Amino acid sequence: MPSNIDDPKACKAFNENEVPALRFSALMKNPDMRGKLQEYAKKEHSEENLLFYNDALAFRKRFTTFGKGDLSQSDKESMRAEAERMINKFLRHDADEALNLPAHELKGWANGLTEEMAITANMFDSVLRVIYRAVEADTFERFSRTDSARRMSHDYRGLMESHQSSAPSEPDEPTTATQMTA
Repeated sequence: MPSNIDDPKACKAFNENEVPALRFSALMKNPDMRGKLQEYAKKEHSEENLLFYNDALAFRKRFTTFGKGDLSQSDKESMRAEAERMINKFLRHDADEALNLPAHELKGWANGLTEEMAITANMFDSVLRVIYRAVEADTFERFSRTDSARRMSHDYRGLMESHQSSAPSEPDEPTTATQMTA
């Protein structure tokens, strides 16, 4: 067994000729590997889900504070502008890169950002969870059968499928953060 494998339990029956399967949750937590999946999605013209996923994670990270206090007025304005950009790009009924979501997920977003909407760091999390599951079931499923995925499995042994079954992980939720509103 190669010595560079992170989890020996996942590789008890390792055979040099076999290519281990990628773990979706590990791939999604690794920006470089998520980028490879996005390259694949772009080739098949389905990259909007991953573009939204990346933007929503960046939005949450940028506007979640960890004991820093309130956002400045400038940050609140930036947060509102970024939320509006994302809604217009992905969630409006006439969006350029509209996400293919169930109607109940689009309710409230279809007409864009309104004055009544609460702008929070985690405002896109419900959509993010739906997109995560859709990418796993659709884009990742096809990607996992490609030569690129096999090379990735070989190059990044830590992303191998574990034989220990676990529920699919979803995007990390900020737990110790203060959610700031604009």
